[in-house]
Amino acid sequence: MNHMVKINLLNWFLVSFLILAGCGGPGIDDAAQTQNLASAAANQALIDFFSSDPSNVTGLEQEIFSKINFERGRHVPAVGQSLSQLTWDQQVSNVAYDHSMDIAVQHFLEQRTITGFPNCETPHCNLQGETPLDRLNSALGVRANRRVGETIAKLQFSDVGTVALTSIAAQIVSMWMSSSTHRAILLDQGHYMSSNPIPPVFTKGGVGCVLETSFYQSIICTFNTIDQ
Repeated sequence: MNHMVKINLLNWFLVSFLILAGCGGPGIDDAAQTQNLASAAANQALIDFFSSDPSNVTGLEQEIFSKINFERGRHVPAVGQSLSQLTWDQQVSNVAYDHSMDIAVQHFLEQRTITGFPNCETPHCNLQGETPLDRLNSALGVRANRRVGETIAKLQFSDVGTVALTSIAAQIVSMWMSSSTHRAILLDQGHYMSSNPIPPVFTKGGVGCVLETSFYQSIICTFNTIDQ
């Protein structure tokens, strides 16, 4: 399904408090008031940027995907070798989007074991105990020995630098590349839940992003990739 149709900006109105001019109580610092108002305005500007044109969300997903391929192109696993460029797969992107939305609605971004599923931890497992492999097999059909990768990013509104798709995408991919476990997924050096010790050769992928405007006040993005 096209993200332009199904994108939802959760909890449209940013939860914030209102400071009325001239009504500050005792001990309230004017500089703190100004900073809080500026922060709330910046957050709202970010929300307005995405809500004004739903294609900005799908544009962000494509920018992230492009930057992942750029990093793959820069990586040389061995002399004379290179990583292939991933192909965008809309079904994989839909799985990634649904997981980002699930996290935004159910609030399970923090790592914890799922009740009833002792070997399954959030945020890669959802609250139904489904792993990335489960979710992708459900969407794509079960394939023997399939290996999958998943990375998740939470970029808080307050940490966004420039409100532009390229800049936001660069921040998210930089977060992943700065983490050894996430970098391994992006560069075919690791995968999620497989007994196969051979590094994967990922060929397809997709990104799904959601704006969560009350609980996390963040852009939540999931990247999924598969080898077959």
